[in-house]
Amino acid sequence: MDELNSDVLECQFSGIGAIVQKANTMNEELIRLEIGDTDYTPPKMLIDAIIEQYQNGKTHYSSFRGEDSLISSICAMYSKKSNLQINPEEILITSGGSMGLYITFKTILSRDDEVIVLEPAWSHFGEIIKLVGGKVSRVGLNPDKDFDIDCKLIEKFITEKTRAIVVNHPNNPTGRIYSKKELNKLIALAKKYDLYIVCDEEYQVFEFDRKLFPIYKMYDKIITIRSFSKTYAMPGLRLGYVLASELLIHEMVKVSLYTNMYNSTLIQAAVAQVMENDKDFPNNIRDEYKRRRDILYEELNKIRNVRVIKSEGGMYLWVDFRKVSMDERKIVELLRTRGKIIIVPGSCFGESGRGFARISLSADVKILREAARKIQMCIEEMLT
Repeated sequence: MDELNSDVLECQFSGIGAIVQKANTMNEELIRLEIGDTDYTPPKMLIDAIIEQYQNGKTHYSSFRGEDSLISSICAMYSKKSNLQINPEEILITSGGSMGLYITFKTILSRDDEVIVLEPAWSHFGEIIKLVGGKVSRVGLNPDKDFDIDCKLIEKFITEKTRAIVVNHPNNPTGRIYSKKELNKLIALAKKYDLYIVCDEEYQVFEFDRKLFPIYKMYDKIITIRSFSKTYAMPGLRLGYVLASELLIHEMVKVSLYTNMYNSTLIQAAVAQVMENDKDFPNNIRDEYKRRRDILYEELNKIRNVRVIKSEGGMYLWVDFRKVSMDERKIVELLRTRGKIIIVPGSCFGESGRGFARISLSADVKILREAARKIQMCIEEMLT
């Protein structure tokens, strides 16, 4: 296959994707807590808005940057929630957060430019960077310091080829929402070396114990990426956006035009309508996930030699199995074969994730309690 693009050949399939595919082939009843999707359906108001916008003829091309109504709704949301004044020209609508990441890296990276990714991290960051011809510099944060951002450690990985630092909060998989102090130090480091900060805020609606501190506008080389997938339980409808300087958005539009081309006019108009009229759904889904987190956290912490990180946000619990004295991949496999539970080994998120596992909160409380019972049963078997 030497005739194929070397950047594509270097990319690896997602470890999480492999787990999902394997589970899909298992012809048995499973408790599936591996997927980064909500178990909610979109709000009725969104379904009604899609039908209404279809009837209104919203089936033709959108503008290059996106529908004015959606861009205006995003500006209004930032103004009200975060007291940030966003210029409409600083927004590019994308077909989901992943496309926002691709467009961002394609725009800011040249061949062999390096990007620092703070791990544990969603594996797609690194693969998208490789896909556009960049190099990944992985910085494993310390699990015994709650995966705090360590700027002294990060600085050791900065070279003359370093172009950007990726930060994700609420973090997938750890659930960390970074403090204002941590983020200010990271911004100071980026300014010192004239680096971009690419901030993925995919899970921004899931704020539990700490409010997310939006860093956009604190430095002119910060790029923020968000999506509506979790906010309105609509990952299959593919809609997100990028915030960046007007000059950068101008260049990103070219990448968008020759890849994604246009986003769904219908979905954009419907989401804009919902943003204006439904303030309850995002809050309700956040509150329910917080309730699930609290219950599962309490149940799992009863298990001998298991420590659960209490997520400050996001859709997961990050569980420390290191004291079980077994490779977490073997633990995950035993949970699959004996307990019929599917979760994700921490090594899927980088070396600093070894010994941990990610458990999704996207299931009814009754199912989560049953999962905790089975995990306890399996762990006790391993320890005896």
